[in-house]
Amino acid sequence: YLAVRLAERFWEEGKREEARATLAKCLESSPTSRVVHLHLAKYLIDENARDNYDGIRSHLRASFTEGDTNYDAQFWYARHEFLYGDRAISERIFNHLSKARVSPEFRDKSRAPIVDSSGVVVRFEGQIVGIRDAYCFARVQDLNTNVFIHHSQFDDSNWSRIHINQRLRLSVRFNFRGSVGTEVEV
Repeated sequence: YLAVRLAERFWEEGKREEARATLAKCLESSPTSRVVHLHLAKYLIDENARDNYDGIRSHLRASFTEGDTNYDAQFWYARHEFLYGDRAISERIFNHLSKARVSPEFRDKSRAPIVDSSGVVVRFEGQIVGIRDAYCFARVQDLNTNVFIHHSQFDDSNWSRIHINQRLRLSVRFNFRGSVGTEVEV
């Protein structure tokens, strides 16, 4: 844990190479450390998730075992597979996480927005494909998926006026159930 703390400090100070080297050295002496694998994967995601795909996938996969309670690691692995890998794996893990014994607030909290290589949150175009009392689904073509959107992500006046096929702009984040639309503009 000292190595992780030191790496975090390096990372916060902008000493990214030192942070990675610290964790890599730690893995030499403890190659099965799930905590170190998860931190290293998160650093690689922060740097450039697309270019570091294989390394991230390898570290995330080593950061948990099927059925354990390391939900944070499973969440990041499912998110990574959703964006860059195998959607079936992502769907299976998000399905497992949706049943995790955690508070509903924690399970449904949106986190980990999709960002570009500069770290700026990406805005997507979407089209509403389904409406329920308190939520809707929008098709986001760039992601080839339907995204869940809670009514709280709309202005009250906009929520009451939405309709099927309506176009919108949104950011996409993830919770323990999968992808969610946020910051919706109609």
